[in-house]
Amino acid sequence: MAWTSKSPSSTWPMPTWLPHSRRSRGARRGTSTPTWTHIGTPQARWCARPRAPRCGSPRASWSCTTALLPVDMYGHPADMIEMRRIADRHVLALVEDACIALGAEIDGRRLGRHADVTCFSFSPGKHLGAMGAAGACTTQNAALADRIHKLASDGQARGRHYDPKPRIGQHHETEGHNQRMDEMQAAILRAKLPHLDETLAVRRAHADRYTERLVGLADLPGERTGFRHAWRNYVIDVPPLVA
Repeated sequence: MAWTSKSPSSTWPMPTWLPHSRRSRGARRGTSTPTWTHIGTPQARWCARPRAPRCGSPRASWSCTTALLPVDMYGHPADMIEMRRIADRHVLALVEDACIALGAEIDGRRLGRHADVTCFSFSPGKHLGAMGAAGACTTQNAALADRIHKLASDGQARGRHYDPKPRIGQHHETEGHNQRMDEMQAAILRAKLPHLDETLAVRRAHADRYTERLVGLADLPGERTGFRHAWRNYVIDVPPLVA
């Protein structure tokens, strides 16, 4: 989140269901403060319209907000149409956590183009998994892509790695980290990527089978109209056991 430059008092509304380690570490690497917001009922299992934070006053307001960080819960897309409308209206950055929703769709469009930045994870447990740490961000903003490249490459421009006339020494233009995906992980992902549609089809067939067999036994997940689930997780809700 360090690619955005706002005051230290600005906030990032995030869903309360996001694992604490991820939501705190990610936001605080920049200059902003995470603000947890309810995403609707637990039965919905997707991020709905977020509530505006209170910004230290009794009245809710978007005035202190830097950006929205919706999360595609369990592989179901957040309501990115509504998130985009709120972000545009209040001039907010929109960053989508699609780490477990690769291949999910909204109105026939796969995730990766609805937000200013969409984040994907390719860790071994994902449905497109490498054999170690790996991930990617997508954006349609060239300047933003360059900024992200520098943040992941110790603050150096990526073009230096492909310069036909290599320059001596290091040239760090900004603060950054050594978080580039290594070549081995990229090779593994490149081999597995052509099979992604098949993997998604199998997971959706398994989800349909779960729904068929579990109907009436628990509160089951589903899909909103116009949304297509990636089914990273099939999460059910059951009543507490009575002793």
